[in-house]
Amino acid sequence: MKEYRVYCSWMVTGEYLIKAETLGEAMEAAEDELDFPDTNNGYVDGSFEINSEVTMELNGRDTQ
Repeated sequence: MKEYRVYCSWMVTGEYLIKAETLGEAMEAAEDELDFPDTNNGYVDGSFEINSEVTMELNGRDTQ
């Protein structure tokens, strides 16, 4: 049996707790975060998808 790499993506929601002077500053700071939030995460229903083009490239277009 062969092993294949299947390229897929999905969306997850989360939240940061950020201290700032204004909501606008907090939102800007959130965009600068390098780490994904690790609390209050949730999968976005229906967001899972396989990228067939990238998957075929990863596997040398072997579709057998």
